[in-house]
Amino acid sequence: MRSGGHGFCGIGRKHLLNILQDRCLALGVELVFETDVADDQALAAITTPTS
Repeated sequence: MRSGGHGFCGIGRKHLLNILQDRCLALGVELVFETDVADDQALAAITTPTS
């Protein structure tokens, strides 16, 4: 069985993550790392913008 299409990556993972993080910050997204979430519904309630 052959599986193709993933032998080459034109951009490194770390570089891509940095691009995405920069874009999030430019849009005003607060990024939080290494944080345990005990209640995902409570987190959604305080982080979901209201219209």
